[in-house]
Amino acid sequence: MFKVIATVMCLLASTPAAAMSCGSRQSVKQAYAAAQDVFSAHVEEIYAAHGFGRDDFRFAKLRVLNVWKGDLAAGEIVRATAEDTVSFISDGFIPAHGSNVLVYSSGVQPFVLGICSRTAPLESTRDTKELEKLSRRSRDG
Repeated sequence: MFKVIATVMCLLASTPAAAMSCGSRQSVKQAYAAAQDVFSAHVEEIYAAHGFGRDDFRFAKLRVLNVWKGDLAAGEIVRATAEDTVSFISDGFIPAHGSNVLVYSSGVQPFVLGICSRTAPLESTRDTKELEKLSRRSRDG
């Protein structure tokens, strides 16, 4: 039995960690194509709720500012996770209360704010010019 446990422990220790590696970073065009919703938003509130067997799980209440892709509208309030994802891998984006964020997301609310999707503070990204071009192309064509 000890040999089995030792073998399993060695195998686990030799596997690569699943920490913050997203692989190569997607281009704006790739992230736009992969996302269901691409929008900027103001972080109106960060709040805690029970979830997934943990003490508290942080969520963000976001007011949509601008939409480049998806069915959301400016002024709409949406919910998003505001910490590492449920799998406990450090790939979550934690926005600051009162800040503006650029969100690339897929699926239903609460949206997952993941760093691997190019989600970032709005003031630190240069994606918006290219997003304008991409959204114009998809509307026109």
